[in-house]
Amino acid sequence: MNVRLSKIENWPELAIKANWSVSKLAELSGVCQQTLRRYVEANWLQAPKKWMNEMRHAQAKVLLKNGESVK
Repeated sequence: MNVRLSKIENWPELAIKANWSVSKLAELSGVCQQTLRRYVEANWLQAPKKWMNEMRHAQAKVLLKNGESVK
């Protein structure tokens, strides 16, 4: 397992900062996309893009619930 990735605790914030891009998330994490894919699949049992989409939908629900824009 990649030690660098296991030290990251703010995955949701990092995904937002990456603008929901797998390639940008890998870059911000300091690893290649393949390493990120292996890590996400091992820890969250899904592909990185699917994980990010679920995170994005969860964030949108919170924003809508609070009466904020999701744009």
